[in-house]
Amino acid sequence: MLFRMLLAEAIGTFVLTFTVGVSTSEPFTVGGALWAAMVATAFVSGAHFNPAITLSIITRKYINNTLSQPELVKFLLYMVVQFFSAFIASLCAWGIIRYPVYFDISSDYSGSQGFFAELIYTTILCANVLMIGTVNDAIVVSGGIIALTLTTGNWAIGRITGGCFNPAVGLGINLAYLLHKDDHFGITWLYIIAPYLGGIVGGVFASIFLNEVTVQKKSVIEKSQAE
Repeated sequence: MLFRMLLAEAIGTFVLTFTVGVSTSEPFTVGGALWAAMVATAFVSGAHFNPAITLSIITRKYINNTLSQPELVKFLLYMVVQFFSAFIASLCAWGIIRYPVYFDISSDYSGSQGFFAELIYTTILCANVLMIGTVNDAIVVSGGIIALTLTTGNWAIGRITGGCFNPAVGLGINLAYLLHKDDHFGITWLYIIAPYLGGIVGGVFASIFLNEVTVQKKSVIEKSQAE
């Protein structure tokens, strides 16, 4: 079962990163690829495909005291697979589309502006991932909402940072660019730290509101049982 989960994470992260590489992070293409990867892997692993999302789930479980040691090991293995798969996908993208693909802050904006832009939208993405499974029981619909969230983030700040929101994708794409062009790697820390921090904040944010959703659902169930 764990092998199947790790394989799903590898495939999903590969599809997502490869699409970023060959499409230069075109919003609807990336969002559609994410949704397609979720469906293709049948949500077996929870369809993280992003270390920031995995960290947000760890954060939420830690806050709620529901994080077991086996789960923590599984999530850490997820991250290892995500980073490795993203790098392989980046190399494959370079092998097919031979033009510069990299993440960097636009010359019109400062590093701090780019950092907070990535932080804010990664927080929104991670919080939505945690919330949507509780609010909506239809996983295919939930996947579409998450994909749309990613698309929205890309449209909103793509002109500033390229719209990454994913440490594995950011590192993989920029590392592949470094190997080919020896440039644009110095800013890569931003595409790792900002999304990871967004994952933590998103986990805290979602935990606050998930408690309210749980209470509301419990109230509805009790009312229906009483009737």
